[in-house]
Amino acid sequence: MNNFRVCTSYTEIFDVIRRLTEQKKKITLWQTVDNKRLVQHCKIQEVDVTKGNIILTPIDGQDLNFTNKITIYFHGVDESIVFKATPYIFNKKFISFPMPKEIRIIEKRGLPRFVIPDNFKQAVAYFTTPGTLNPKNGLQHSLRLIDISLNGIGFQVSGEKREFFTKGTEIILTQVDKYVLPTPVVGVIVYAKINKLKRGILTIDAYRIGVKFHKEMMQRDLFYIQSLFMS
Repeated sequence: MNNFRVCTSYTEIFDVIRRLTEQKKKITLWQTVDNKRLVQHCKIQEVDVTKGNIILTPIDGQDLNFTNKITIYFHGVDESIVFKATPYIFNKKFISFPMPKEIRIIEKRGLPRFVIPDNFKQAVAYFTTPGTLNPKNGLQHSLRLIDISLNGIGFQVSGEKREFFTKGTEIILTQVDKYVLPTPVVGVIVYAKINKLKRGILTIDAYRIGVKFHKEMMQRDLFYIQSLFMS
């Protein structure tokens, strides 16, 4: 069970980074370039307390090959933290960036939903008939995403698409914003509720759909999705 929270305490942030450094834990760094995710595994080589910098080196024997001026994300798996590592400097053998002012932590306290900010509202899901769990055999829909967690997702459906999203229908989540899930997540619609929305002088019906996944989404995938909406 996991619970997501934002931490801005310098003392707590420094303590987490210190543990990752002392225990030589694996760090995953990634950035998205041309809709492709570049992932490299590193360890913290040094924390420069005077300058407030974190220095990492690769652990997989490969040279660092990031693209300059594009945001890099830091994921400490064992401590379950994620943050934007920017600004940064790097060469083939190391990368350095400032101690973050904000990190996101997953704690083992439940499965709360991550609410999507208003300026990011699209997810791509596939509708399939029960028992036909192959995206190629279904209809593709781009839908307004409301929230997501390890065990479910909520989204909004317009009136003309309502017929495809009834209680008990199985769907496959394949993509959120620009992130394509390595393994699509299968779920079933457990509720559908009408919401009245104002559009100028008009009132329209929009349907709030709730889906429960058959198996929990990979925690790594949820981290990547959350990073898309970090301000």
